[in-house]
Amino acid sequence: MLKFYPLLLILLLNSCATGSNISGLGTTTLRFIGDKAFPIETTFNGIPFGGISGISYDPKTDSLLGVSDDRSSRAPARFYEFKLIIEPSFVDLKILKSTVLKSANGRSFPKGEVDFEALSFVSNNRVVISSEGDNRPSPRIAPWLAIFNRDGSYSNWIDLPDRFLPEHKGEMTKGPRNNLSFESVGVTRDFSYLFTATEDTLFQDGDLATSSNPGVIRILRYKEKNSTYSFDAEFPYKLEAVPTKEKGQVTRGHNGLVDILPFNKRYFLTMERAWVPEERKQTIKIFKVSIEKDTTRLFDVGSLKDGNYSVVKKELVADLDDFVPLLTDGKKKLDNMEAMTFGPKLPNGNHTLLIMSDDNFNKRQRTLLLAFELLK
Repeated sequence: MLKFYPLLLILLLNSCATGSNISGLGTTTLRFIGDKAFPIETTFNGIPFGGISGISYDPKTDSLLGVSDDRSSRAPARFYEFKLIIEPSFVDLKILKSTVLKSANGRSFPKGEVDFEALSFVSNNRVVISSEGDNRPSPRIAPWLAIFNRDGSYSNWIDLPDRFLPEHKGEMTKGPRNNLSFESVGVTRDFSYLFTATEDTLFQDGDLATSSNPGVIRILRYKEKNSTYSFDAEFPYKLEAVPTKEKGQVTRGHNGLVDILPFNKRYFLTMERAWVPEERKQTIKIFKVSIEKDTTRLFDVGSLKDGNYSVVKKELVADLDDFVPLLTDGKKKLDNMEAMTFGPKLPNGNHTLLIMSDDNFNKRQRTLLLAFELLK
């Protein structure tokens, strides 16, 4: 039997009345199914478990994959396979196995060389994974995208436009800021298109998002070709400003795009995550986004500082703060939510949406899974 809560009914009524209704997709709202939190300091095969930064559901095996952002520090860089148990009012997740990722030379990645942040299934039982890079060393470690086989072996490289790559050494004039690179990657259900974006504004495009200035990032779209993906188009996307308690208030903090989930070549969901240190609080919002006829195709636009462009259309689907009272597994608070995927269908035919947090291997954080039903 479904569990109905007064707050949940209010949420559904409000979202249906005012909610997301981008032309072509109809209204989308979320119904909370349940949550699962892994115990702090969980291990698997004697290795610390955590750092889950990207997830993707495999309908063929009814399993969930999750890539860890452990930079080969605690063990070689790896992804996990989970057994997902989901019902209309219950969710659970069990670790089944871990798989070490291998570079093109067939060896595991050296310590500090990769920072895996996002994962999505592609054709032929493979996965695409993003590595965020690291601007601190000299020479810098550039971000990248690559495709791996299910056994962790390397398959294909995906080229990034030069404007997304920082200079190898010396003064930095382009590319993503450190730790604000490719947190997101998503692939359409037919594997035809791949989307990704940087978490915050590129160096050459202007300032980072603040409480008074929403940043602007670039959404990249790729098209499948010859078992890999080729660059197809690029679109401007306006981030939310860092949230404040009072309108007009100025506060420290950060807001960025941490995952993207496409329906097709024009429509997708995004997840933005804000952190306000004074409040020690995460704010997580889900948006429905559409590429419109008047959306600017950036292609070779060198900088966005002049503001001469039209961004994609964006509508709020959910503020996850609204669901905090419904959490049951441990603390009634959100964590470092970072990964998002469509899950299996429920008996009524509706899809599920799964969102997972990265605990940063920090004892004060946790790996938390949230499950929702997508209502239209």
